[in-house]
Order: sequence, then C-alpha cells, then structure tokens
Amino acid sequence: MVDHHCPLPATHDKLDEAHFFLHGVLDMIHEPDPFRWNLNAFLQALRSVDHMLRVEVRGSTAESWYRDQRAAYVSDALLTRIKNGRDLVVHRGLLEVESSAHAGVFRGRVLKLALPLPLPTRERSSSLLVRFRKVVQEKGDPVFVDEDHSVIGEQYGIQRHWKVSALDPVDEVPEATHRAWARMHAIVAEAHRRLGSVLDPVPPEPEAAHDPRRWTVLLETDLDPSLWREWGWPTAEESRETLRRWLREANKAQATFAMEEGDSEAP
Repeated sequence: MVDHHCPLPATHDKLDEAHFFLHGVLDMIHEPDPFRWNLNAFLQALRSVDHMLRVEVRGSTAESWYRDQRAAYVSDALLTRIKNGRDLVVHRGLLEVESSAHAGVFRGRVLKLALPLPLPTRERSSSLLVRFRKVVQEKGDPVFVDEDHSVIGEQYGIQRHWKVSALDPVDEVPEATHRAWARMHAIVAEAHRRLGSVLDPVPPEPEAAHDPRRWTVLLETDLDPSLWREWGWPTAEESRETLRRWLREANKAQATFAMEEGDSEAP
C-alpha cells in the first residue's frame, strides 16, 4: 500500500501493480494461458507508470527533469518495445508468444541431463512432465533416473522457456520483464528523490526473487510433494537437523581434543 505522504501516489501504485503482475508472470511460467494474461497485465501496468508520472510531476520541481528523462525513455529499446507490446495487446490483438522446453534429469533445480522438446505453446508443463516420465520409464533407459530414485536429489523435471521477439529478440520473457521493471523502478526512485522523498523498496523478498532459475523448473516433487517420503529422501528440516547434529558432534570432539591437549601439556 502506498503511504499517504508519497508525493507520487498514483505512480507508486502503478509501479507496485506492475511488480505484482511481474510475479504473476514468474508464478505462471508453467501455466500457458495465465502466463500470457499476467504478461499482458504487466505490460499495461508498466506503461501506466509513465502516464501517471507525467501527470503527477506537472508543475513540480521534477517536471523539467522528467521531460528530459522521457527523451531517454523513448530512446530505450527495451522500454519502447514494452510500450509497443502494450499497444498491441490493448488495441490490436495478441502477442506472438513462443515456448519450448528441456525435459530430463535435474539435481536439485540444476539441469544435469536433458533433451530439447518442441511443444504446443498452450501445453501445461505438468502434462509434458507426466508424458516424458512415462516414455522414459517405459523405455527403461538406465542413463536416466532409476525407478526408486536412489540418488537423493535427482529426479525428472521440465525447464520451460518463453520468448516474445516483439519484446526482446534475445532474452526470454522473465529476464526482459524484470529488466524493464527495474529500469522503470529506477526512474520512479529518482523522481521521488527530486521531490524530497524516498521510494520505499518493494515488500521484502528473498534474494534473487526475480531470478528465472527459481521459477522455470518444474520437478516431479513439485507435482507430488509426497514423493519425498515415497523415495525415502530426507526433508529439508531433517537435512538441517542432521547438519546441526554433525556440527554439535564436531564441536564436542574439538572441545574434547582441546582438553586432552591441555592435559598432556600440563607439568
């Protein structure tokens, strides 16, 4: 929620709205239709930040600065493509979204061995993972994961990729949307500074909260968390408790060793 002392409340609100839909893009990477809907909403919200900022700095000490800033904004290739993408989805139709995936074995969420797979853009990652797992298990290929998942941390997964060339010809959608939001956030932060205020950071987030690597991978245990128990894997809390036990034992052994060393050196 925007503080009532904020000099740019409508701008700030639109920036928060864009951030909300940025997370919607990340959250829905494996759900094609909700992914597209959140992307469309993000484009519209981010574009509205500029509109609100122009209105709210009018007549202020930041007006001339933002007039010059907008010239740089217009020449920014990424922000211009974001604007054009918004105009397309609002006035003319749908963005051309391309999707692909890698299916294979992951250790944790790190890709270990995978195959590139073409897929219908609107196919959910969960259905692709189920099909892939079935095919591999029927084939019985020992290169992949054994049926009992005896190697802790290794399992089948899907890494999903999304491109919209109209937004960024190189980077995938998660990277492009994050960079666009970060650039607009910097502009709004500077506008706050010029008006004698400070743009509060977004609500506390984990480090690298927008890092696509945290979101693009879908694993078997994401679909069915009970598989951890079925495969006999320790939970995260059990692993932490094991580590704490090892540390306690190591500290105890070190203390015992220090005492024995002290006794041996005594006259």
